Amino acid sequence: MSRSRRRPSRAGSRTDPPRRRPARLLFLAALVLSALLAFEIQARTGWNPGRSFGAVALGLLALLVVARLLGFDRGGRTRRRLLGMTLDDLDRLDGTAFETWIAAMLREAGFRVRATTKGHDFGVDLVAERNGLRIGIEAKRRGAKVANDVVRSVVAGCQFHRCDVAAVVTQSAFTAAAERQAKAAELPVVLVGRRDLLRLREALLGVRPR
Repeated sequence: MSRSRRRPSRAGSRTDPPRRRPARLLFLAALVLSALLAFEIQARTGWNPGRSFGAVALGLLALLVVARLLGFDRGGRTRRRLLGMTLDDLDRLDGTAFETWIAAMLREAGFRVRATTKGHDFGVDLVAERNGLRIGIEAKRRGAKVANDVVRSVVAGCQFHRCDVAAVVTQSAFTAAAERQAKAAELPVVLVGRRDLLRLREALLGVRPR
């Protein structure tokens, strides 16, 4: 996959690695709180320390499960941030983060999505499946228009990955040659450019194999 040479700004970059220190501090705080609650329960009920701590642990576990189901965990926050991105946000992503955004959009629509092995993707970055339909996706986060060689590459990659439909997704646009190449291909090819990017889910949900 093409990687843009344009670097995102350090301030407010959406591709910076997550900081782990706050998570560790939160974990330690939870342990301390659990111990304090266990001692309080023991003092009020007369339960032994093991039983008191077990009750607290079960309560905290239930809270974590509820938070995860409601999307308040870290994964849920990340998903909401990805789904709320604008075109300007997408312009600041690097290639890998752009793939992550595409995968999040499609998973929200009920697709099962997996990334192919880097260096052996054969022109396909992501494989998305839903209702028996298998779509091979090439993601192109770049400034220039996407040319027809990318269309040829993803069609060949889809044959290797046994996909029913090929798709090229970019926050840029496509050359006229790329559009002609997509129409002439034996395999159905969906081109999703800047104008349709935020409607990516709808574009791929409506596609049908020939």
